[in-house]
Amino acid sequence: YLRNHEIEAVVSTFTSIDNERIAVSIMEVPATVSGIQAIVDELNDVIIQSGEEFSLLAQLDSLLGSASRESINFTASILYETALKLTAQITERHHHQVLPNYLNPGLDAYIQASVQQDLRFINTFNQPVQLRLTREGLNLKVEFFAAVADENATVRVNRDGEVKPRVITRYSNKLSIGQRQ
Repeated sequence: YLRNHEIEAVVSTFTSIDNERIAVSIMEVPATVSGIQAIVDELNDVIIQSGEEFSLLAQLDSLLGSASRESINFTASILYETALKLTAQITERHHHQVLPNYLNPGLDAYIQASVQQDLRFINTFNQPVQLRLTREGLNLKVEFFAAVADENATVRVNRDGEVKPRVITRYSNKLSIGQRQ
């Protein structure tokens, strides 16, 4: 039957996954954070293939000179929280030295391009996921979509307390007794 008919092959690009939402985080954008819309536009609809590592610095490369550090760190924090719900493998994450009052302890992420401090994670799903960022009034919503959810995850903070800094003493034969360097 097909020998007598032509078949047109259509190549589809995988630019949109309009399926099941598998992870979501919503956070109010603080009044002190400005210029978030450019970051939202840059990250919205990014596809992360199965096994692929996502780098926030690489994705925001064109905006690093113009976007405020606070808007990048706010976005990194809500993206980190959503990636945890995705059960992604976090390969790099740095925390704030002083936690902003609008972030939850343990769920913050700090980015600094000058010293290559990045937020990186690997899509551990057996399928691509789509990252969607949207502004809804005063809120920023970060979502991951995929064809089917592999598993469900819940993220919660178990203890809320201060972690005291440690003193690390290094001993060296090159120093005299009592000498510090």
